[in-house]
Amino acid sequence: MEHPDIYQQILLDGHSVGNHTHNHLNGWKTATDKYVANICEAAQYIRSKLFRPPYGRISPFQIKELKKDYQIIMWDVLSGDFDRKLPVRPVCRMWCSSYSRGLSWCSTTAKRPGTGLATPFQGYWSTVSARAGKSAQLYK
Repeated sequence: MEHPDIYQQILLDGHSVGNHTHNHLNGWKTATDKYVANICEAAQYIRSKLFRPPYGRISPFQIKELKKDYQIIMWDVLSGDFDRKLPVRPVCRMWCSSYSRGLSWCSTTAKRPGTGLATPFQGYWSTVSARAGKSAQLYK
């Protein structure tokens, strides 16, 4: 794991984490056995029963296989923080303006040159915390 300290802090702060494959595989372009094996590889580092498919792309066969062990999570709001062309502030503004209780969020907290790994994440959570107290974990 590249940033175990950040991972642990996210858990300590009460947020949920989920498996997302080890190599960010596109389910529509990957055989089910290879896809599941890659998820098992990621599970060595990520202790969670949540799974969010990369790109939101997962086949019906993969869903059937994964539902045995995981709760599959999709999203209502896609943060856009994966797009390195978007400045951090507009991404955070979008997060904050579209916040609503009960929505499922997708955020990659992608590393951006000169900003550090968690900058967009911190901007989002500080505003949400001010509005809603504390966001609920999906799964403990």
